[in-house]
Amino acid sequence: MSLDELQQITKIQKRYLEAMEEDRFDTMPGTFYVRAFIKQYANAVGLDSEELLDQLDGKPRKTVTPEPTPVYEEVHESRKNLHEESKTWTNKLPIVLLSLIAISIIAVVFWLTWEDRQSSPLITEPSSVSVEGSVASSSQSQTETTASTTVETTQSSEKPAPPKMSFDLADPVVGANNSASTEIAVKDSQDPITVTFASVDGGRCWVGVYVDEASVFDKTIESGETTDVKLPKGAKDVRIRIGYAPSVSVQLNKEKLAFNPDNLGATLWDLHFSIAYAKS
Repeated sequence: MSLDELQQITKIQKRYLEAMEEDRFDTMPGTFYVRAFIKQYANAVGLDSEELLDQLDGKPRKTVTPEPTPVYEEVHESRKNLHEESKTWTNKLPIVLLSLIAISIIAVVFWLTWEDRQSSPLITEPSSVSVEGSVASSSQSQTETTASTTVETTQSSEKPAPPKMSFDLADPVVGANNSASTEIAVKDSQDPITVTFASVDGGRCWVGVYVDEASVFDKTIESGETTDVKLPKGAKDVRIRIGYAPSVSVQLNKEKLAFNPDNLGATLWDLHFSIAYAKS
Protein backbone atom coordinates (compact mmCIF):
# COMPACT_ATOMS: atom_id res chain seq x y z
CA MET A 1 0.00 0.00 0.00
CA SER A 2 1.47 3.41 -0.96
CA LEU A 3 1.77 6.49 1.28
CA ASP A 4 -0.78 8.32 -0.85
CA GLU A 5 -3.32 5.56 -0.22
CA LEU A 6 -2.52 5.60 3.52
CA GLN A 7 -3.01 9.37 3.54
CA GLN A 8 -6.47 9.01 2.01
CA ILE A 9 -7.45 6.24 4.47
CA THR A 10 -6.00 7.71 7.72
CA LYS A 11 -6.31 11.44 6.83
CA ILE A 12 -2.72 11.83 8.15
CA GLN A 13 -0.44 14.07 6.19
CA LYS A 14 2.07 12.30 4.05
CA ARG A 15 5.06 13.91 5.78
CA TYR A 16 3.94 12.54 9.15
CA LEU A 17 3.47 9.09 7.63
CA GLU A 18 7.01 9.23 6.30
CA ALA A 19 8.26 10.36 9.73
CA MET A 20 6.56 7.38 11.45
CA GLU A 21 8.03 4.87 9.00
CA GLU A 22 11.50 6.40 9.54
CA ASP A 23 11.04 6.59 13.38
CA ARG A 24 11.39 10.39 13.32
CA PHE A 25 8.75 10.97 15.95
CA ASP A 26 10.46 14.20 17.16
CA THR A 27 9.35 16.01 14.01
CA MET A 28 5.70 15.41 14.81
CA PRO A 29 3.47 17.99 16.64
CA GLY A 30 3.39 16.18 20.00
CA THR A 31 3.13 12.91 21.94
CA PHE A 32 -0.67 12.82 21.74
CA TYR A 33 -0.62 13.10 17.94
CA VAL A 34 2.17 10.56 17.72
CA ARG A 35 0.12 7.92 19.60
CA ALA A 36 -3.06 8.79 17.70
CA PHE A 37 -1.27 8.60 14.32
CA ILE A 38 0.33 5.25 15.28
CA LYS A 39 -3.10 3.73 16.12
CA GLN A 40 -4.62 4.96 12.84
CA TYR A 41 -1.58 3.76 10.89
CA ALA A 42 -1.61 0.32 12.57
CA ASN A 43 -5.33 -0.14 11.95
CA ALA A 44 -4.91 0.84 8.30
CA VAL A 45 -2.08 -1.59 7.57
CA GLY A 46 -3.37 -4.41 9.81
CA LEU A 47 -0.80 -4.19 12.65
CA ASP A 48 -1.30 -4.39 16.42
CA SER A 49 -1.45 -0.75 17.60
CA GLU A 50 -0.90 -1.69 21.25
CA GLU A 51 2.29 -3.51 20.41
CA LEU A 52 3.58 -0.50 18.44
CA LEU A 53 2.76 1.86 21.32
CA ASP A 54 4.53 -0.45 23.79
CA GLN A 55 7.59 -0.38 21.54
CA LEU A 56 7.31 3.43 21.45
CA ASP A 57 7.21 3.51 25.26
CA GLY A 58 10.26 1.19 25.46
CA LYS A 59 8.36 -1.81 26.88
CA PRO A 60 9.64 -5.33 26.00
CA ARG A 61 8.14 -6.81 22.91
CA LYS A 62 5.38 -9.30 23.52
CA THR A 63 5.84 -12.76 22.18
CA VAL A 64 2.78 -13.37 20.16
CA THR A 65 1.86 -16.91 19.48
CA PRO A 66 0.51 -16.96 16.00
CA GLU A 67 -2.92 -18.36 15.70
CA PRO A 68 -3.08 -21.53 13.67
CA THR A 69 -4.04 -20.85 10.16
CA PRO A 70 -7.06 -22.86 9.10
CA VAL A 71 -6.07 -25.55 6.67
CA TYR A 72 -8.75 -25.16 4.09
CA GLU A 73 -7.32 -27.95 2.03
CA GLU A 74 -7.63 -30.36 4.92
CA VAL A 75 -11.20 -29.22 5.54
CA HIS A 76 -11.95 -29.75 1.89
CA GLU A 77 -10.29 -33.13 2.00
CA SER A 78 -12.26 -34.00 5.11
CA ARG A 79 -15.52 -33.06 3.42
CA LYS A 80 -14.50 -35.09 0.41
CA ASN A 81 -13.74 -38.07 2.62
CA LEU A 82 -17.11 -37.70 4.32
CA HIS A 83 -18.80 -37.58 0.94
CA GLU A 84 -16.89 -40.63 -0.24
CA GLU A 85 -17.68 -42.50 2.97
CA SER A 86 -21.35 -41.62 2.56
CA LYS A 87 -21.24 -42.70 -1.07
CA THR A 88 -19.48 -45.95 -0.16
CA TRP A 89 -22.11 -46.74 2.45
CA THR A 90 -24.86 -45.99 -0.07
CA ASN A 91 -23.24 -48.38 -2.56
CA LYS A 92 -22.93 -51.10 0.05
CA LEU A 93 -26.53 -50.72 1.25
CA PRO A 94 -28.10 -53.04 -1.42
CA ILE A 95 -25.51 -55.73 -0.65
CA VAL A 96 -26.24 -55.47 3.06
CA LEU A 97 -29.99 -55.69 2.44
CA LEU A 98 -29.57 -58.73 0.17
CA SER A 99 -27.39 -60.41 2.76
CA LEU A 100 -29.99 -59.79 5.46
CA ILE A 101 -32.74 -61.19 3.20
CA ALA A 102 -30.66 -64.29 2.42
CA ILE A 103 -29.93 -64.86 6.12
CA SER A 104 -33.65 -64.47 6.89
CA ILE A 105 -34.61 -67.03 4.23
CA ILE A 106 -32.04 -69.52 5.50
CA ALA A 107 -33.27 -69.03 9.04
CA VAL A 108 -36.92 -69.60 8.01
CA VAL A 109 -36.03 -72.76 6.04
CA PHE A 110 -33.99 -74.09 8.95
CA TRP A 111 -36.83 -73.38 11.38
CA LEU A 112 -39.45 -75.06 9.14
CA THR A 113 -37.20 -78.10 8.70
CA TRP A 114 -36.68 -78.35 12.42
CA GLU A 115 -40.44 -78.07 13.07
CA ASP A 116 -41.14 -80.76 10.46
CA ARG A 117 -38.63 -83.11 12.03
CA GLN A 118 -40.11 -82.50 15.47
CA SER A 119 -43.66 -83.26 14.26
CA SER A 120 -42.67 -86.25 12.05
CA PRO A 121 -39.61 -88.12 13.39
CA LEU A 122 -37.48 -89.69 10.71
CA ILE A 123 -36.93 -92.86 12.75
CA THR A 124 -39.98 -94.90 13.74
CA GLU A 125 -40.13 -97.99 15.86
CA PRO A 126 -42.65 -100.40 14.32
CA SER A 127 -43.07 -103.83 15.77
CA SER A 128 -40.61 -106.46 14.58
CA VAL A 129 -43.46 -108.76 13.50
CA SER A 130 -44.99 -106.22 11.12
CA VAL A 131 -41.59 -105.37 9.66
CA GLU A 132 -40.77 -109.00 9.02
CA GLY A 133 -44.19 -109.57 7.51
CA SER A 134 -43.80 -106.54 5.27
CA VAL A 135 -40.35 -107.64 4.15
CA ALA A 136 -41.56 -111.15 3.46
CA SER A 137 -44.58 -109.86 1.53
CA SER A 138 -42.43 -107.45 -0.47
CA SER A 139 -39.89 -110.17 -1.22
CA GLN A 140 -42.61 -112.59 -2.31
CA SER A 141 -44.21 -109.91 -4.52
CA GLN A 142 -40.88 -109.10 -6.14
CA THR A 143 -40.19 -112.80 -6.70
CA GLU A 144 -43.59 -113.32 -8.33
CA THR A 145 -43.15 -110.22 -10.50
CA THR A 146 -39.67 -111.34 -11.57
CA ALA A 147 -40.91 -114.84 -12.35
CA SER A 148 -43.86 -113.48 -14.35
CA THR A 149 -41.60 -111.13 -16.27
CA THR A 150 -39.15 -113.96 -16.96
CA VAL A 151 -41.94 -116.22 -18.27
CA GLU A 152 -43.32 -113.46 -20.50
CA THR A 153 -39.86 -112.61 -21.80
CA THR A 154 -39.11 -116.30 -22.46
CA GLN A 155 -42.41 -116.81 -24.24
CA SER A 156 -41.87 -113.66 -26.28
CA SER A 157 -38.33 -114.65 -27.21
CA GLU A 158 -39.39 -118.20 -28.04
CA LYS A 159 -42.10 -117.02 -30.45
CA PRO A 160 -40.93 -118.22 -33.87
CA ALA A 161 -40.35 -115.72 -36.62
CA PRO A 162 -42.71 -115.98 -39.59
CA PRO A 163 -41.32 -118.24 -42.35
CA LYS A 164 -39.89 -116.62 -45.44
CA MET A 165 -41.78 -116.96 -48.68
CA SER A 166 -40.13 -119.27 -51.22
CA PHE A 167 -40.62 -120.24 -54.87
CA ASP A 168 -40.46 -123.76 -56.34
CA LEU A 169 -40.15 -123.46 -60.15
CA ALA A 170 -40.74 -126.39 -62.48
CA ASP A 171 -38.70 -126.75 -65.65
CA PRO A 172 -39.94 -124.32 -68.31
CA VAL A 173 -41.83 -125.70 -71.29
CA VAL A 174 -40.79 -123.97 -74.53
CA GLY A 175 -43.51 -123.57 -77.15
CA ALA A 176 -43.85 -122.11 -80.63
CA ASN A 177 -43.39 -118.45 -81.56
CA ASN A 178 -40.75 -117.77 -78.88
CA SER A 179 -43.14 -118.65 -76.07
CA ALA A 180 -42.56 -120.52 -72.82
CA SER A 181 -44.52 -121.44 -69.71
CA THR A 182 -43.70 -122.69 -66.23
CA GLU A 183 -45.45 -123.83 -63.08
CA ILE A 184 -44.47 -122.04 -59.85
CA ALA A 185 -45.38 -123.20 -56.35
CA VAL A 186 -45.33 -120.37 -53.78
CA LYS A 187 -44.86 -121.47 -50.17
CA ASP A 188 -45.36 -119.58 -46.87
CA SER A 189 -46.76 -116.49 -48.52
CA GLN A 190 -48.10 -113.57 -46.47
CA ASP A 191 -51.55 -112.22 -47.33
CA PRO A 192 -52.09 -109.97 -49.23
CA ILE A 193 -49.63 -110.50 -52.07
CA THR A 194 -48.29 -107.51 -54.01
CA VAL A 195 -46.84 -108.15 -57.48
CA THR A 196 -44.32 -105.53 -58.65
CA PHE A 197 -43.49 -105.04 -62.33
CA ALA A 198 -40.45 -102.88 -63.20
CA SER A 199 -39.04 -101.83 -66.57
CA VAL A 200 -35.59 -103.27 -67.34
CA ASP A 201 -32.95 -101.46 -69.45
CA GLY A 202 -35.48 -98.84 -70.48
CA GLY A 203 -37.65 -101.37 -72.34
CA ARG A 204 -41.47 -101.59 -72.67
CA CYS A 205 -43.51 -104.69 -71.92
CA TRP A 206 -47.16 -105.67 -71.78
CA VAL A 207 -48.29 -107.72 -68.74
CA GLY A 208 -51.59 -109.29 -67.76
CA VAL A 209 -52.59 -110.67 -64.33
CA TYR A 210 -55.40 -113.22 -63.85
CA VAL A 211 -56.88 -114.64 -60.67
CA ASP A 212 -58.93 -117.79 -61.13
CA GLU A 213 -58.68 -117.02 -64.90
CA ALA A 214 -60.34 -113.61 -64.38
CA SER A 215 -58.34 -110.56 -65.47
CA VAL A 216 -57.39 -108.15 -62.65
CA PHE A 217 -54.64 -106.20 -64.43
CA ASP A 218 -53.80 -105.42 -68.08
CA LYS A 219 -51.17 -102.78 -68.84
CA THR A 220 -48.01 -101.91 -70.78
CA ILE A 221 -45.08 -101.09 -68.47
CA GLU A 222 -43.39 -98.06 -69.99
CA SER A 223 -39.67 -97.30 -69.98
CA GLY A 224 -38.46 -96.54 -66.43
CA GLU A 225 -41.87 -97.35 -64.91
CA THR A 226 -42.58 -99.46 -61.81
CA THR A 227 -46.12 -100.67 -61.06
CA ASP A 228 -47.57 -102.54 -58.05
CA VAL A 229 -50.57 -104.88 -58.35
CA LYS A 230 -52.21 -106.08 -55.14
CA LEU A 231 -53.86 -109.48 -55.54
CA PRO A 232 -57.23 -110.23 -53.95
CA LYS A 233 -57.00 -111.56 -50.42
CA GLY A 234 -56.52 -115.31 -50.28
CA ALA A 235 -55.80 -115.63 -54.03
CA LYS A 236 -54.40 -119.11 -54.76
CA ASP A 237 -54.59 -119.61 -58.54
CA VAL A 238 -52.78 -116.75 -60.27
CA ARG A 239 -51.50 -116.47 -63.84
CA ILE A 240 -49.15 -113.77 -65.17
CA ARG A 241 -48.61 -113.33 -68.90
CA ILE A 242 -45.61 -111.32 -70.12
CA GLY A 243 -45.36 -109.88 -73.65
CA TYR A 244 -41.57 -109.31 -73.77
CA ALA A 245 -39.72 -110.90 -70.87
CA PRO A 246 -36.27 -109.25 -71.35
CA SER A 247 -37.81 -105.82 -70.62
CA VAL A 248 -39.51 -106.52 -67.28
CA SER A 249 -38.76 -107.92 -63.82
CA VAL A 250 -41.29 -109.53 -61.47
CA GLN A 251 -41.40 -109.49 -57.63
CA LEU A 252 -43.87 -111.01 -55.18
CA ASN A 253 -43.92 -109.18 -51.83
CA LYS A 254 -40.50 -107.70 -52.76
CA GLU A 255 -39.05 -111.19 -53.42
CA LYS A 256 -37.58 -111.26 -56.95
CA LEU A 257 -38.81 -114.11 -59.16
CA ALA A 258 -36.11 -115.56 -61.48
CA PHE A 259 -38.49 -117.24 -63.89
CA ASN A 260 -35.88 -117.59 -66.70
CA PRO A 261 -32.67 -118.70 -64.95
CA ASP A 262 -31.32 -120.46 -68.05
CA ASN A 263 -31.83 -117.38 -70.26
CA LEU A 264 -34.00 -119.16 -72.77
CA GLY A 265 -34.62 -117.24 -75.98
CA ALA A 266 -38.38 -117.10 -75.36
CA THR A 267 -39.92 -113.65 -75.07
CA LEU A 268 -43.56 -114.58 -74.37
CA TRP A 269 -44.00 -116.13 -70.94
CA ASP A 270 -46.94 -117.68 -69.13
CA LEU A 271 -46.32 -117.98 -65.37
CA HIS A 272 -48.83 -120.10 -63.45
CA PHE A 273 -48.72 -119.73 -59.63
CA SER A 274 -50.12 -122.10 -57.01
CA ILE A 275 -50.01 -120.11 -53.77
CA ALA A 276 -49.90 -121.53 -50.24
CA TYR A 277 -50.01 -119.12 -47.28
CA ALA A 278 -48.07 -119.33 -44.05
CA LYS A 279 -50.04 -120.43 -41.00
CA SER A 280 -50.76 -117.58 -38.62
